[in-house]
Amino acid sequence: MKPLPHQIEKSVECYDILKSKGLVYLAGEVRSGKTLTAILTAEKSKAKSILVFTKKAAIEGWMKFKPFMTKHYHITNYEQVSKLDRDDYDLVIVDEAHNLAAVGKPSKRVREIRTLAYNKPVILLSGTPAAETKAGYYHQMYITKYSPFDQWKNFYRFFDVFGVVGIKWLAGRQIKEYKKTKPEIDVYLEDYFVTMTQADAGIKVEQEEVLHYIELDEPTKAIYNELLTHQVATINGEEVVCDTDMKLRVTLHQLEFSGAHIQYIKKNFKGKVALMAHFIAQQKLLELTYPEFDVFSSNKHKEGVDLSMYDHFVIVSNDYSGSGHLQRMQRNVNINNTKATKVHHLLVKNGISDQVYKAVSQKKDFNNSVFERKRI
Repeated sequence: MKPLPHQIEKSVECYDILKSKGLVYLAGEVRSGKTLTAILTAEKSKAKSILVFTKKAAIEGWMKFKPFMTKHYHITNYEQVSKLDRDDYDLVIVDEAHNLAAVGKPSKRVREIRTLAYNKPVILLSGTPAAETKAGYYHQMYITKYSPFDQWKNFYRFFDVFGVVGIKWLAGRQIKEYKKTKPEIDVYLEDYFVTMTQADAGIKVEQEEVLHYIELDEPTKAIYNELLTHQVATINGEEVVCDTDMKLRVTLHQLEFSGAHIQYIKKNFKGKVALMAHFIAQQKLLELTYPEFDVFSSNKHKEGVDLSMYDHFVIVSNDYSGSGHLQRMQRNVNINNTKATKVHHLLVKNGISDQVYKAVSQKKDFNNSVFERKRI
């Protein structure tokens, strides 16, 4: 395994910015080779001990590049922040940095990472750096004194300069929305970014989303439609009351995920199969039913895992995040993969799974405002 030419070239660009600015943001498309590029950048620096934050599921992906690490690297997940000593490291890498991008007040995670990283050079990585809004850059960069926005001591003062406050209505009340930004923000950001595309990586794979509409049996349809109408139904001899929209949506999901799904998977997918589901109960049932297949979470594993070695990648049920849709779709794309890839979705026509897919595929979150009570 050797670095590809674009990784060497981009690492030089990153290091030049890191050396002059103290902060560099490597914005690379999914599967473009960001991880090794960040390591090559760190290797060029004077740092002796490097701290890497990433998702727990992605740690293994970082460790496969250990042969390129000549310095001390501590690779851990975000949940371990409070256990670390800031004096043990002199360079910090934050993978999937968009997870720090919430607007408003800084999250506990952001505050804790800032305590560790504030006086240190930082490398930020993401395939979707501004998934929701460019205002999210404030807290991603807030963790270091080298942020171009460090002179604005909190998000709201930053937004006074770079944002336009919007108004939305929620439960009959006006709520301020901090999403729209002014063009001036780009001037502050442009010197900190290095971009990587799949084209840079030589990825020419065509990807296709295949929609499989599963027909539920008549008794299941009847229960589904009764719940939509009355929010009460008898399931397996027990009365189920869905007295909140959330409980109704979850119950409808469980009804869709019936024996029909199990039988459909069994008939249509053979060989090495990756199954991805949103609900833990669904994941456990899939693991019990298909011990020969590998089961993943559509939320936890939407980032940091490589599924390119599977014959089939099947999303049994989607996570509700629109910003995560592209990330999930790219799990089976790899720099070394040259064959066309498919992502299979199991849906029920007009059902809640169909509604979730249509929302997230348009990069919209699925929530109560999107949910329609459609009979199937």
